[in-house]
Amino acid sequence: MTLSPKAVQTARRNLAQRIERVLTRIDEEGRPPTARESHYISIALDQLETDRHHDGEWTMLRAERDDIFLTPELPADARMATTAELRARLARVYG
Repeated sequence: MTLSPKAVQTARRNLAQRIERVLTRIDEEGRPPTARESHYISIALDQLETDRHHDGEWTMLRAERDDIFLTPELPADARMATTAELRARLARVYG
């Protein structure tokens, strides 16, 4: 099923806002992102960039839950980034 341009724009905006909310919560808690948060937010940014918004929503669920039972082990190439780095990437991807 092909989505209308407006639906795609809305899905893109919603994912970008969800990423921003998680980054804001982490900053408000005064801590760096955990390994899982950083890794999954990075993946969600990849998905935002490639217009895979539905996948990005599921990825952000993993980042938000930071639940070891959802993902027992991170891959060896797990991405680590600070909230500032993730936010800068969000600005580049979403603009």
